Amino acid sequence: MLGIYFDCHGKKLYVSSVGGSTRDKEMGMIYMIDPGTGKIQDQFKTGDAVGLCVGGITGEKRLYFGKGRLPEIWSIRLDKQGFFKGDLKFELSLDQLGPRGDDKARKIRFDQYGNMQIYGVEFNYSLAAQSEKPETFYRFGYNQLEKKWVLLETK
Repeated sequence: MLGIYFDCHGKKLYVSSVGGSTRDKEMGMIYMIDPGTGKIQDQFKTGDAVGLCVGGITGEKRLYFGKGRLPEIWSIRLDKQGFFKGDLKFELSLDQLGPRGDDKARKIRFDQYGNMQIYGVEFNYSLAAQSEKPETFYRFGYNQLEKKWVLLETK
């Protein structure tokens, strides 16, 4: 398990797993779990995913997730019960941003203004423990007219 997010409104737990993935093959899944019973209620094959977050900024309730092998954020629409509905949608890229230029989204959250906050880290599936884990903060705002995310801040 790499990512976990509890949707307080929908009372669902979303978990990402890279179980079965190898260096050359992505087998990652995201699961929707009923926290009361612990049972998997839905699953979606996404490839390897790290950070997870549920948000409704674009007018639809969506599960946003950071790819584990690419510096990208993707999403999938959720229905009213929190089940996965529809195809994957590319949201934005962290490519060439920040000090490393290829951060993966460790954590995704939304602030009170609807801005997407991403905490990016270097991630290469290494088991080596680092004494210092540098993290970069990215803040994106959604441009309703152009229907795309715009970088507002990096630190």
